[in-house]
Amino acid sequence: MTAKAFIGIALGLGAFLIAALSTFSGLSQEGSIALGIFLFAAIFWITEPIPIYATSMLIILLQVMLLSGEGFVFRGTAAPSYASFYATLASPIIVLFLGGFALAASAVKFGLDKNLTRVLLKPFGNRPSSVCLGLMLCTGVLSAFMSNTATTAMMMTVALPIVASLGQNDPFRKGVALAIPLAANIGGIATPIGTPPNAVALAALRDAAGGPNAPGRFARSDAVDLGEAAGGDR
Repeated sequence: MTAKAFIGIALGLGAFLIAALSTFSGLSQEGSIALGIFLFAAIFWITEPIPIYATSMLIILLQVMLLSGEGFVFRGTAAPSYASFYATLASPIIVLFLGGFALAASAVKFGLDKNLTRVLLKPFGNRPSSVCLGLMLCTGVLSAFMSNTATTAMMMTVALPIVASLGQNDPFRKGVALAIPLAANIGGIATPIGTPPNAVALAALRDAAGGPNAPGRFARSDAVDLGEAAGGDR
């Protein structure tokens, strides 16, 4: 075990114990334990004494053991069932994220991103402004169907050979470096899968409109349902 990993484990466990065993004004025992789990997870994610995915699984395990009605602390009480914590793994939003990541990984593995970009860039010729516009359009289209972060990383690998052929003082280098992330952000708002905040907002709008069975669509109907729900609360 490295010194960094040992320090990360010590800090994480220490923060968890201090928060979980302390009493905070306005915070219940469940809240103190949840705060401890949060601090534990944050420190483990920052220092990475164990892989990030292992920390994510450990969080759910700690919630089941310490916060559920079948756990060690609140056994036999009205605490939430362990099933409610495990259900997080099957959340539609998590599955949506996994689908976007799978699309991005598949595109990279089979060269779809480079082949698609090569085809889409042909009509734009050799002028720097046209090539930059083509890169932005390709990035925007791809980021609508997979994570905009993953799309930016993929398109940067496509743009690097172009940028490497230019002079050090060529303004086109900076233009490409700024254009691709900008286009990825614009394309990312086109669909729920384009960027994680879209899916999170979609879930929040759905819940505010009356739960998972409420009618609505991503941009138009969910906004209308949310407005009606807010108006009914007045």
